[in-house]
Amino acid sequence: MTEYPIPLTDAQESSVKEWAADDRLWTTQETVEFNLRTFARTIMILMGKCIKCGTNFVGTPENPPPDGLCKYCQIDALKADNSKLRKALVGLVGADSKGELEKTEAALRMLPVPDEDRVNTINAIHALRDTLPATSAMP
Repeated sequence: MTEYPIPLTDAQESSVKEWAADDRLWTTQETVEFNLRTFARTIMILMGKCIKCGTNFVGTPENPPPDGLCKYCQIDALKADNSKLRKALVGLVGADSKGELEKTEAALRMLPVPDEDRVNTINAIHALRDTLPATSAMP
């Protein structure tokens, strides 16, 4: 005999609690705007156009780029991601110029720190040194 109401599984119950914790409901205008953006993005991809700049991308409507961006917008997005990651590493290491990075590495090699931390920090320093912008490559 089935028990009513049917009890939820643990996964279903946690999903419901998570949904209920988000007490902000979308307004009708927000829902319409979201649907319009999604529709416009789909139409642009089907037309073979980049969703960011509107230029034609290499590919066909049957095989569009997964993100809907042309190769130039993809490169711009990668540059922005690289810049963000580089800024995070600079914040962790505490140095940005070639001279500062070399001094930090030399000091780190002499300080008594755990080997794992030393290796990870030196790898971060090398990554920063290898990706120095052309203007700050000079000491």
